[in-house]
Amino acid sequence: MPYVFSSWLLPWLALISQLPFGAKYRLDNVIAMLLTIGSPVLAAYSLILTVLNGYHVARRFSGMTYPNTYYAVKILAGLQQSPLHLSEEDGLLASLIVLPQNEGWWPLMTKLIHYEHTWSIAAFASIAWVVVAYMLTVLYRSDRIFT
Repeated sequence: MPYVFSSWLLPWLALISQLPFGAKYRLDNVIAMLLTIGSPVLAAYSLILTVLNGYHVARRFSGMTYPNTYYAVKILAGLQQSPLHLSEEDGLLASLIVLPQNEGWWPLMTKLIHYEHTWSIAAFASIAWVVVAYMLTVLYRSDRIFT
């Protein structure tokens, strides 16, 4: 049993511990971890879509030189977990970016969306798996030496 744990399960758990646990609430981090264990293909697909969507947002705004364009890209990239539909028909988004009356709103919204990420869960999990792997290796080797 220790061989199965250290050769199959432990690498999975070590990989899961390297996930970027950046959710605001710890329960959301645990849910992300459980979903990744349950479906690693879904996690990879979600990661690829997130990267491609961020690239697409940055590319769509790359030709604009307005002062709030930077903040708009940061906010839209940060809201990828929320279903959004941006309409270009009424010009509301364009007016939010262009009008100088909105210059105070954009930095505040960016600050609210981009909070500081803590890596305490990932660091603790990585260290715990290293200790467990070391203990299993020592126990397995000591059992083989004394028998």
